[in-house]
Amino acid sequence: MTRAFIALAVGAAAGVLLPAADAPLPQFVDIARQAGVVFHHTNGASPDKHLVETMGSGALFFDYDGDGWPDIFLVDGGSIADPAVDRRARHRLFHNRRDGTFEDVTTRSGIQHLAYGMGACAGDYDGDGRPDLYITGYGANTLYRNRGDGTFTDVTASAHVGGTRWSTGCAFADLDGDGDLDLFVTHYVDMDRAHSPYCAITRGGPRAYCNPLTYEPLSSTVYRNDGNGVFTDVSMASGVGGLRSNGLGVVIADYDGDGRPDVFVANDTMPNFLFHNDGHLKFTETGLATGIAVGADGRARAGMGIDTGDYDGDGRLDLVITNLDFEMHTLHRGLDRGLFRYATLESGIGFPTLPFVGIVARQPFAR
Repeated sequence: MTRAFIALAVGAAAGVLLPAADAPLPQFVDIARQAGVVFHHTNGASPDKHLVETMGSGALFFDYDGDGWPDIFLVDGGSIADPAVDRRARHRLFHNRRDGTFEDVTTRSGIQHLAYGMGACAGDYDGDGRPDLYITGYGANTLYRNRGDGTFTDVTASAHVGGTRWSTGCAFADLDGDGDLDLFVTHYVDMDRAHSPYCAITRGGPRAYCNPLTYEPLSSTVYRNDGNGVFTDVSMASGVGGLRSNGLGVVIADYDGDGRPDVFVANDTMPNFLFHNDGHLKFTETGLATGIAVGADGRARAGMGIDTGDYDGDGRLDLVITNLDFEMHTLHRGLDRGLFRYATLESGIGFPTLPFVGIVARQPFAR
């Protein structure tokens, strides 16, 4: 099934995500075309039923030119079955004109569509004061250095952050406390386009998309920033590389207040991960121990997107995870001692989100 997207907005009213009885309900109007944000996502659906075709792609708000106004970057998909369709795919960068409209500056920016796109994240990895752009995808990832004149340069090879594994989410953060941004990348499953398994809804029926559990899961990647424009893959040494999952979303935040950023990963049809930062780029996976791995019934959800914030204003970090349709999105309320409690139903977000597949839209990491 194609995974549609729904944005999840969270607010607080004594810990419940419901508006007051006399509060006006927010009204939203689609002004994308009026604002100049014209984009058609290419998903490359084909009779071959490659799993990647079921995925939508990410989007990112970031002020790439430093004028104080958020710009928009949209990731396009592509096709692994039809080269002609793949050639039509194109990422888009929209510059904020500061009057409620945007200008498509993709061609001028130098950003190209090099692989079936999945997600993106922004961060100033080289410390020059300009946010750089990392794009994940099926087949290849790309790191673009922001040149400060509205253009970007592909530095993937020299930075050593490429790779060919199916990559999904990513996030920049100073994981080792040395003053520069490291990079965390989640990966999905080991899907070989040349040997796609045959799956069908009924025995002997037509080919259908396989369940993600049909494939071998992949481990996430931790790239240490060496401070000279080059990264080193320290996944295995960090303790992250030895754990495999169907990773999709990732968010980095210091959930236990020890001054070190920790890593939350939303996993599809597998328990979620929480990598506690032990310092010196060493992590311990604590998802089950802290209470965010599974739902209240002890079953794993099909995690799609993930984000953190203090929704109830108690000074503790809370966690929201969007899931597949008919699972409800998940809200974990932060407790003392770095623990979380399942608060989906009491918060009011459970049943309203039941029919939907969801992602989380959020601001990029700010240095």
